Amino acid sequence: MNKDASGFTLLETVIASGILVTAAVAIATMFVSSIRTNINNQDRTGAGLLLSDKVEQFSVMPLSDARWSAGAYSEFAEIAANGTTLISTTDSTLKYLRSWQISGTSPNTVTVVIYSNRSTMTGRQAELIRSTIIAAPRW
Repeated sequence: MNKDASGFTLLETVIASGILVTAAVAIATMFVSSIRTNINNQDRTGAGLLLSDKVEQFSVMPLSDARWSAGAYSEFAEIAANGTTLISTTDSTLKYLRSWQISGTSPNTVTVVIYSNRSTMTGRQAELIRSTIIAAPRW
């Protein structure tokens, strides 16, 4: 064998391959984390839209309306691809559970909570957003 032969030894090749594999795994982990974060953000954005929709419904409803009766209420909801809101009281396959509780005291308070039926992160039901409003007559 010629001592002046140039090239890489097997050890150098193994070390370089190990560094490349480590970098590739780190990059792949970042992609997976990014996808999960994007899906979680999409869920939270939809929950925010459903929350503002329910708050808007209450804001235009007169305080004398029967729907202001004290109690706890819920419905399943989903935002369709065309942007319309799908609502059902029985179809638990929809993506979100929207619940609200109306107090019996004056002034009425309404707490609206949006849950994800199957969280992207845990696969279980998870609270995404909550808001409490106080109902008072308009001036």
